[in-house]
Amino acid sequence: MQLVLLYMPAFVLILLRIASMISALLFLGSKGESRWPKLILTVALSAMIFARHPQAISLDRDVSGFIASGMGEVILGLALGFAVQLAFAAFRISGSLIGNEMGFAMAQVMDPTTGMNSPVIGRFFETLAFLYFFAVNAHHRIFELLSGSFDLIPIGKPWSLGALKEGLLQLTGAMMSLGIRLAIPIYATTILTTITLIVLAKAVPQINLMEFAFAVRILIAIFALILFTTQLGPLFFQGFDQVFSGIENMARAMGKS
Repeated sequence: MQLVLLYMPAFVLILLRIASMISALLFLGSKGESRWPKLILTVALSAMIFARHPQAISLDRDVSGFIASGMGEVILGLALGFAVQLAFAAFRISGSLIGNEMGFAMAQVMDPTTGMNSPVIGRFFETLAFLYFFAVNAHHRIFELLSGSFDLIPIGKPWSLGALKEGLLQLTGAMMSLGIRLAIPIYATTILTTITLIVLAKAVPQINLMEFAFAVRILIAIFALILFTTQLGPLFFQGFDQVFSGIENMARAMGKS
């Protein structure tokens, strides 16, 4: 019993960090039906990581410090999960830009991960990102980063909030830039199509472009989407690599405080 009371606080801190991170990973599901699988995954990962570095923490004199450490682990886990989600946010931004230019701004689909409406093309890009994500076993890298975070930022130890803010700002900027870069080829194609139709309308006034211009823009944008999407695979991989490298560098900077 004494051993349980001695090692339980460390296990709880590990559990809080992992549970917070997994709850922030929306691609694992956010509905009620995903609750039990996420709970089992959380407990299993916590047990494996605790078995690597079992640590004894006594609560006899510093209960308030343990509570503060628990709150810090929750914040850290949520920040790590949010950082991972930034990769998928980049592809959602790219799809939203393309969808708006195609004229699909009014077309929305229900996002099963959040329960909210999302643009059709944005959802398509995000789904494509999920497929690339699991095709290259990037979810294994997430578990490696999670395990490594306990080496870089040990439980119960202080970490730098400034380094966390700086790291998240850099990742957010990088992912927004990547999202725009992904959208540029198709976005430029639709703009050139619009300019061509405007010139054609001026050159041949007898043609009523209102009857088919909208359909032509959509068809050309879809063909461009099919053509360029097959060439954008390296950018998808680059986005995942940027996020994982950024998380690792952020955790290393936070642990040096």
